[in-house]
Amino acid sequence: MPLRTYPSLVAAQIAILVSLCLLAMGSAFAKPPTLEPASEFPSSVLPGHTYTFHLKYTQAEGDPPAALQMVVDTPYGQVTQKATAPGGDPVAGEDASWVFTPQQSGQYQYHFEVTSSTGGVARYPAGSGELSFESPSMIVKYIVLGVGLVIALFFLPFVVYLIARSANKQSDPGAAARIALLIGILSFCGLAWYLFLQNDETRLIGIAIETIAVGAFLVVMLNRRRTV
Repeated sequence: MPLRTYPSLVAAQIAILVSLCLLAMGSAFAKPPTLEPASEFPSSVLPGHTYTFHLKYTQAEGDPPAALQMVVDTPYGQVTQKATAPGGDPVAGEDASWVFTPQQSGQYQYHFEVTSSTGGVARYPAGSGELSFESPSMIVKYIVLGVGLVIALFFLPFVVYLIARSANKQSDPGAAARIALLIGILSFCGLAWYLFLQNDETRLIGIAIETIAVGAFLVVMLNRRRTV
């Protein structure tokens, strides 16, 4: 190789090294990305039903996300759910979404991790905290509802009626019975609200139960015997 080619070869190697150093320095000093929730997260998801988690990815220098994952501790082991890289402007914020379907009932804990194209890492929630939701069993819900029905419409009204009559023996027995029944129905409606109205998938069941319970009470109230 002619000697005159060495200076140009050395200059090219120096230029490559300088470029690599600048690239490494840029990656080292690049601001890390941030993750923020873009919608409310569920507190309860039924087994077999799918829910989408939305977060907002932001990076001040416009570095796009290279890896996005949702890490879930489930009753059947740890699961990593990946998301495709979103499109848009990282500076203004991009919508990143993860889809997850619990396979069993139980308690779930999870967090989100994202790595930018320059190696910046973000976690939500920050630090070592975890988010959580429960996945209740429908069979258990119906069992609890059945037990609550017996207690609310039979045992509780009977106890309230005895207490009311013991406190005032001159009171109207029919009025005491109606008040006791009202308390029982309200208790049952509260139980149905707690069991079914907190899930979008079972909300119609809860509304139907509450409508039937209120309708039954109105029938009892409107058809009671009136004293002359």
